Amino acid sequence: MRVLKNIMITMGLFALSVLVGGLINASNPPTPGSGGAIPGVAWLMVIGTALWAAVSAKRLEFRKYRSGLASGPTAVFLVNVLLWAVAFPWFLTIRDNIKDGSAELKDEFKLQPQVFREGPRRDPIQAPPLPPAFTPRQTEGFGSRPPVPPPVPARAMQPPVDRLDQLQRLADMKNHGILTEEEFQAEKRKVLG
Repeated sequence: MRVLKNIMITMGLFALSVLVGGLINASNPPTPGSGGAIPGVAWLMVIGTALWAAVSAKRLEFRKYRSGLASGPTAVFLVNVLLWAVAFPWFLTIRDNIKDGSAELKDEFKLQPQVFREGPRRDPIQAPPLPPAFTPRQTEGFGSRPPVPPPVPARAMQPPVDRLDQLQRLADMKNHGILTEEEFQAEKRKVLG
């Protein structure tokens, strides 16, 4: 369905360029024997879309994906100029696949963990391919990140309170009748601890 949509977009662009060229010819009639403005407008549209395809191929890094257009922006530009009717819908389809994440990366661009042999020599060995939803934190062993320490309890983060201030507050509470003598002595022992 995506390919058909992109073919229709390409046909629509071509029809639009012919229409614009025809309107230019109607307002300014061509000389007999010349094609008028239609070929010029069509070539302008081909060059413009080929430039856009080259810039987009560079930005989306087409060379990293498995496709017939997996090359640099210069090659994408040339293919689109020379074979526009086939290459432009092809480019649009690959672009859509990359944008929605359904394009497949080439093997050399896939992320693979490094696995080391046990023993006196720690030589890297070939690791099996990773599952598609791999995240770097899923690796374990040599070279992985150390575990994140648990958060520090809020009580340990509070600044230490001066013992003298605590004893003064306890004495004030005792003097105001909030604490009894026994409660005061118990709290005082906790503070002096």
